[in-house]
Amino acid sequence: MSRFKFALQDIYNPDETGITTVQVSGKVVSTTGKKQVGSTSSRERGELITMCCAISASGSHIPPFYIFPRVFMKQDLMNGCAPGVKGVADRTVLDNHCSHVSLQAINVCRNSGIHLLTLPPHTSHKLQPLDRCVFGQLKTYLNKAIDDWMRFNVSQNISIKEMTALSATAFSKSMFAENINSAFRCTGVYPLNSMIFGGHDFISASVTDQPILVDQFVTETNHTQPETSGPQTNTPVLPILSFKSRSSTSLAEPQLSTSSAERQSSTWSTDPLPSTSFQDPQPITLPETPAKQLSSSESVSSNL
Repeated sequence: MSRFKFALQDIYNPDETGITTVQVSGKVVSTTGKKQVGSTSSRERGELITMCCAISASGSHIPPFYIFPRVFMKQDLMNGCAPGVKGVADRTVLDNHCSHVSLQAINVCRNSGIHLLTLPPHTSHKLQPLDRCVFGQLKTYLNKAIDDWMRFNVSQNISIKEMTALSATAFSKSMFAENINSAFRCTGVYPLNSMIFGGHDFISASVTDQPILVDQFVTETNHTQPETSGPQTNTPVLPILSFKSRSSTSLAEPQLSTSSAERQSSTWSTDPLPSTSFQDPQPITLPETPAKQLSSSESVSSNL
C-alpha cells in the first residue's frame, strides 16, 4: 500500500456469494400459546445462483455479475435486473479454480495495470470487506424480499427467473457508501491499520503453537498398555531381556538360542521400570544359574 500509493478509487475487493431460491424464513408473528408456528417456503430444495460483486474503498460499487446453472443463456433469466448487470450460463461447479493463480490471469492483470493482492487462507471472515459487512445484509434483505413475494403469490414457487429482480432490491439496500466504507475500515484495509486485530483474535490459532508435553504423552501412552499384575507406574512399560551369566563379575552377552532347552532358558520380562531418576548404568553381579530359569522377581532390571 505504501509502495504504490493507491488512491481510494483504485482499491477494489471482488468476491462471490451464492443465492438460492429457497429463503431462510425470519421471525413469524403469532398468537400467544401456540407451540408450533410455521412459515411458507418456496420449495424443499432450490437452485443456486452465483453472484459476483466488487466494491471500492471510495464507497462505490460495480453492478453484479450472475452465473446461472444452465447450459444455454436465455434472456428471461435477466428479467427485472438493474442497468449494467451481466449474466452467463455455466454448469461448472469448482472450488479453488485454476484461474485464481493461472499465468494467463496474472498476465491480463499486469497488462491492464491491476496489482493482485491475495488474502491468507482461512482469514476471509476477518479480512474480506464484502464478508464482514455487505454480504450479511444482502442475504437478510434477499430473504425478506422472497418472503414478501411468497405472500403475494400464493401456491407458487420461485424460479431463477425471478431471482435477478429480487436480488436487485436487496443489492441496492446493502450496497450504500457508508456500509462499504465501514467494511474496508473494520478489516484494516483502508485506512491501512496493521494493529486492527488484538491478541484475542489469534486465540484460536494459538492452539497449534502449544508444545507437546513429554510427561503427558507418556501418561497417555501408558493408559493404552494392557494391565499387568505388578505395580502400576506412570513410566512406559519396556521389555527387559534376561541374560545367562558366564562370569560373576560382569554382565554376560546375550546368547542366541538354538535348541528348545536354551530357548526355554531365555525369557523376556515385562516388569515395569521403577519410577526413579535416570542414572548411569552400573554393573550388576548375577548368581550362576545355568540350568534354572529366572523368575520374574529375579529378572535383571537396570536403571536407565
